[in-house]
Amino acid sequence: GVTGVTGVAPARSPEHVRAEEATRALQAAHARIVELESELASAAAARAGERDDAAAAARAAHELRVEVEELSRANEGAAREIAALEARVGRGEYDATEDWRNLKILHFKENPAAIANEAKAEKDLAVVRAECEALRETVARMVAEHEQQQQMHMAMVGASLTPGSENLMPPPLTPGMPPPLVPPPTHIMATPAPTTYNRALGTMQTPGPSVAEAEITVLKRRVAELEKREQRYMTVFKQKISTFREACYLIFGFKVDMGEDRGTGHATFTLRSMFASRDDEAMVFRVNPPKVGATGNETGGAVELLPAPYTSTDEMRRMIDMYVGRWSSVPGFVANLTMELFNKQTAA
Repeated sequence: GVTGVTGVAPARSPEHVRAEEATRALQAAHARIVELESELASAAAARAGERDDAAAAARAAHELRVEVEELSRANEGAAREIAALEARVGRGEYDATEDWRNLKILHFKENPAAIANEAKAEKDLAVVRAECEALRETVARMVAEHEQQQQMHMAMVGASLTPGSENLMPPPLTPGMPPPLVPPPTHIMATPAPTTYNRALGTMQTPGPSVAEAEITVLKRRVAELEKREQRYMTVFKQKISTFREACYLIFGFKVDMGEDRGTGHATFTLRSMFASRDDEAMVFRVNPPKVGATGNETGGAVELLPAPYTSTDEMRRMIDMYVGRWSSVPGFVANLTMELFNKQTAA
């Protein structure tokens, strides 16, 4: 039989295979380049947006800094104005040309000073009311007595008047009695009265209840003025005391609290250093005031360190014995203690 011949694909050369592989690699590289270019464009756009956001944030921060500086300057100016205004109010200086209606004073509820002022004002007002009531009764009694005396004089004058020149002047006054209102005689009503008579008639005034009411009004106004002055003084004193204590703390390094010794009644001062590690590290001093002898000579006062747990330690006892006991110098002891505490704090 005849055998059929099957077609066989011609074999490719190695160069042809490498060329196809290179073509595919080149196409993949082109695709990768396009992808990278797209990513680069996206990154550049994002970077530009970030730069814009950063610039906007920088501008906003600059504007905020400028606004903060302006607010700080305004705050400092307001603080200076408030301090000057408080000083003027404390000194009682009021300027009528300024609009004080814009000045607002805040009063705290349950303020001990205000409560004390109210209690004192109520007590003073009760005393004033009692005095005014007594004054009212006295004035009413004087008015009644004066009216009674006036009626008696009028009756006496009406009974004793007769036509004649001797009745042109009012009768003589009794010592201690007010001048009576004496009408002129009927036969001289058309002629002007004598000067002395008209002058006496013009000065005659009968006091009434309005005098007592006026006294009450004046006393109430005076009490209100005294209350305002006392409250103003208390406010200024508190500010000055607070400033003084803060200055002592910042300059000398000790917080000073004033008290009273129950046994002797002398003033005591509790000192706490700003360099102390605990709140119970406190020293208590008692100040004995100077004494005046029989000859009038004055002896100097003395400062005594009272026993306390903090001053009972061995280290403190050695320091106290050296400076207070040996050299009798409380300022030296306090200064040395400040340096010791400062060195301990800085060394730690």
